[in-house]
Amino acid sequence: PLSALNLLDSVMRIGRRVGQLRVLSDSDRLRLAFQRTQLTPRLSISGNAIVLDEERYLQVLLQNSRFSLKRVTELMEGWDSIESALQSVTDLELIHGHDAEEILAWGLDKAISARIAGKLLRSTFQSGLVDPQSTLQKVITYLS
Repeated sequence: PLSALNLLDSVMRIGRRVGQLRVLSDSDRLRLAFQRTQLTPRLSISGNAIVLDEERYLQVLLQNSRFSLKRVTELMEGWDSIESALQSVTDLELIHGHDAEEILAWGLDKAISARIAGKLLRSTFQSGLVDPQSTLQKVITYLS
C-alpha cells in the first residue's frame, strides 16, 4: 500500500499542479468549472504515488465549462508554462483546500491501510478542535 509520506507527497504534487491550472484559469479569465469537475475519476496509483491524468482532467474541465476540446493542447502548454512562473509561490499558498481534501480522501480510501488511515484521521480531528491551523498543515506536521 501507499505510505503516508507518499500520500502526502502526492497530495502536494497534484494539488500544486491543479492550483497552477486554477491560476491559469483566473489569469486568462476562462472560468473553468472546477466546482463541477471531480479530480477523483482521473486519479490512479502508479508505483508508490497517486497520479492525475492531467490531459483527461483538462478535457473534462473544458467540457463542463462548455469549451471546445480543440483548446486542450493550447491549455496544456499554458499549464506547463505557468508552472515556471509560479515557482516562488509556496505549496500552501497555491494548493486549494478542496483539491487537497479530495486527493487525500481518495488516497485514504484507495491506497492506505485502514490502520494508518484511522490514526491519521483521529489526529487531525482531535487537533482541529484546539488548533486554528489548516487541516492540511496539521496532516503535513503529523506525517513529517
